[in-house]
Amino acid sequence: MLDYVKENKGLAAIVIIVVLGVGGYFAYNSGSSTQPLSSTSSTSTPTSKVSRELLLTLSDLRSITLDNSIFSDAAFTSLVDFRVDIPLQPVGRQNPFERLSPQGTRTPAPARR
Repeated sequence: MLDYVKENKGLAAIVIIVVLGVGGYFAYNSGSSTQPLSSTSSTSTPTSKVSRELLLTLSDLRSITLDNSIFSDAAFTSLVDFRVDIPLQPVGRQNPFERLSPQGTRTPAPARR
C-alpha cells in the first residue's frame, strides 16, 4: 500500500485536498444559525431593531414641514447673483486624432497594413 501511495503522490494529494475541502464546507455551514432570505415568516410586522429604527426615521421625515417665509425675507431678497455667462466657443475638429499637415489642413491618416 505504501508503494502505491509513493507512486501516485499527485492523486493522493488531490484526494486529500478534496476531502479537506468538503469537510471544511460542511463544518463552516453547519454552524450557521441565520435564517435564509427566502424564509416564510411574516414580513408585515417589523421584528428587527434595524427595521424599527428605519420606520421611526421615516415617520420623523414625514412629519417635517418647510417654512416658505424664508423666500420673502429681506435677507434672502437682497442676495445678488454673481453668475458669469460663458459664451459659446467654436467646436473642435470632427476627429481630434486625425493628423494635421504643416499648413494646418487635414491629411488622411496612413492606411493600416
